[in-house]
Amino acid sequence: MKGQDEFKNDLLEALSNIIRTYHLFIVDTDHHHIQLAGRDFALNIAFVREGLSLSYFDLRPRPNRHDYALGHYLVQVRHVPLLADYVRNDHEDYLLGLWRHEMIWLVYALENHAQDILRGDRRWQAGYQFTPMDCADGRYGEALKVVERRATPP
Repeated sequence: MKGQDEFKNDLLEALSNIIRTYHLFIVDTDHHHIQLAGRDFALNIAFVREGLSLSYFDLRPRPNRHDYALGHYLVQVRHVPLLADYVRNDHEDYLLGLWRHEMIWLVYALENHAQDILRGDRRWQAGYQFTPMDCADGRYGEALKVVERRATPP
């Protein structure tokens, strides 16, 4: 847990410029993910055994809200180059090393290939080549509360 907490803090620091530039809010974090909310969307960065997973939740009111595999989209449609495979350092935990390795890619991809998405533009969804999943309320509930509070006039 200590290593995961340190990684989470390092990731938030690495994302701080993106958070500031695009006026994102940190809405939910734990040992397994970080969730950031924009005007009417959320980004979920999950720390899983396979590495980091980046999802985009479209939180506009409509019958079904969708979960997009944004990391896959950035690689397969926007052709963001992948980093070389992670090579384990004998002195570090494998998962933490893998996550730190992929953190470099994630920040690069968002800063250089997803500016329109971070601004809230949704035209990219027309080119999404996969089937978006319906969001389960539990996965984006905190982000939706923040989005709804921000949309409600004082």
